[in-house]
Amino acid sequence: MAGFIRICRRSFGLVVVAVTLPLTAGAEAYPPVGELPVQAELPDPFARLDGTRVRSVKDWPAQRSYLKSMLEHYFYGSRPPRPDASEVKLEQVAEKDVFAGKAREEHYQLTISRNGRQATCRFWLVRPKRPGPYPAIVKNCRASFHKEEGQNKDLALVAERDWAAAQEAVRRGYLLCKFLRTDLAEDTPDPTARRRGVYPLYPEHDWGAVGVWCWGQSVVVDALARLGYADLDKLVATGHSRGGQTAMAAGIFDERFDVVVACTGGFGSCGTLRVRDPKGVRGEIDYIGEILGRHHPHWFCKRYLEFAGRQNRIPFDGHTLVALIAPRSVLNTNGLEDQVNNPLSMEVGLRVGEKVHRWLGKKEAVRLHWRPGKHGQRAEDWQALLDFADEVFFGKPGKSRYNRWRYPDRNLPKLSWEVP
Repeated sequence: MAGFIRICRRSFGLVVVAVTLPLTAGAEAYPPVGELPVQAELPDPFARLDGTRVRSVKDWPAQRSYLKSMLEHYFYGSRPPRPDASEVKLEQVAEKDVFAGKAREEHYQLTISRNGRQATCRFWLVRPKRPGPYPAIVKNCRASFHKEEGQNKDLALVAERDWAAAQEAVRRGYLLCKFLRTDLAEDTPDPTARRRGVYPLYPEHDWGAVGVWCWGQSVVVDALARLGYADLDKLVATGHSRGGQTAMAAGIFDERFDVVVACTGGFGSCGTLRVRDPKGVRGEIDYIGEILGRHHPHWFCKRYLEFAGRQNRIPFDGHTLVALIAPRSVLNTNGLEDQVNNPLSMEVGLRVGEKVHRWLGKKEAVRLHWRPGKHGQRAEDWQALLDFADEVFFGKPGKSRYNRWRYPDRNLPKLSWEVP
């Protein structure tokens, strides 16, 4: 992977051979990984299955459906529909007043039943004391709002930061909800984990953990709607790190999320594998083989691991995921000293993906926020999220400043394709 950016720049004149496929995409329509064409540049999001290109905005919904299907096949794995209300039992576990009586904290448990099996998921919310519905922020997470006995210091810090964020969210009139994603799918490469959580309920699907978690983010929205708490016209999906990748997927597959905030998501959210700063974090490694294959093979479907050593055959990249949020709003927040993500890859994914947003008439829908510090979802990240949501939902610009790019335009890749 050394010299990856230079290779891409020398290869912009390559003619990519189109694969002619049926216009309706089932699993049988997609070629095996080894038969996909090599694409040194960022793949064209307007290219159809049959090799033609999208010509107008009216063609985008069909193209978007194709791209989502392609991502399920090669990346997330197949995902079931959300369960009906009859398949989900919703129980309140606890409630109390918080923030000097100005807000209400409530704890719930979801029990999903199917295929003779059950899976439970815990979620917590903090809401204003006044009647709902409220603009709602839904975060997939590994921790509740409070420090728990035996909890490691990292999770305790997450709980502390998110509790402070909940207080600010309530002050602005938002509901903040967190659900424990690992109740639905354990975050472990141990293959026996597929015997637990929701996997046994849907054995016909080959989804990885990120696919399960993003599906769960939508199931929690359904629960909030049942409670009368969520304003379904003002929904935010967020998460940190692998949770940022999950929030991105939630926004791709559930258009009820008006704003998607992937905090430090990197590769799997907006980061591109084809274009990276070779001197930056993970700038030259075979990310799929060395990071996912060795440490996190359960995050995505097994087919995605087949791209190890041949990442130029992937028929999408980070910009594709950003494009699939269009014309809704997407924000990526990051630390300047982040030790996990490659900064150029994230900037490129956002700036190239934004082309689709602009084509659809949304000029300020894609944002990036840098802050000092390392990997994490910190107070400044939450500030940027809330300021962005206020701007999108209520036209109220905040103090946060966005799109202060670290890399100038000359670092952006030249593309052989343009918007229609």
